[in-house]
Amino acid sequence: MQHKPSYPGQLVHANVCGPTPEMFLGGNRYFFAFKDDCSKYRTVYLIKEKSEVKEMLSRLLSEMKNAGYMLKELLTDGGGEFGNSEVHQIIQKEGLSHRISMPYTPEQNRVI
Repeated sequence: MQHKPSYPGQLVHANVCGPTPEMFLGGNRYFFAFKDDCSKYRTVYLIKEKSEVKEMLSRLLSEMKNAGYMLKELLTDGGGEFGNSEVHQIIQKEGLSHRISMPYTPEQNRVI
């Protein structure tokens, strides 16, 4: 049994959704959502392409640091937007643990 996080940033769920059939404001077709498991705080970034994930992850980390929190563990699905060298570099540089849910098991990342 897994324990419930006791402080913000201990576990953050992330997922990219889209493409949407119609574009969001500004031509965005995807949204990148983060949810803190402890506080339930959510952040959503609109993006045009999945390749923008690295910038949004860096932005989230910066915003968390400015608020006085540090991200410890990131839980994502096995999507390719998380499995590239640029995202891996950010994860490694920040000393994050990256947990990947099993394929076709949305209940493992149900929070997001």
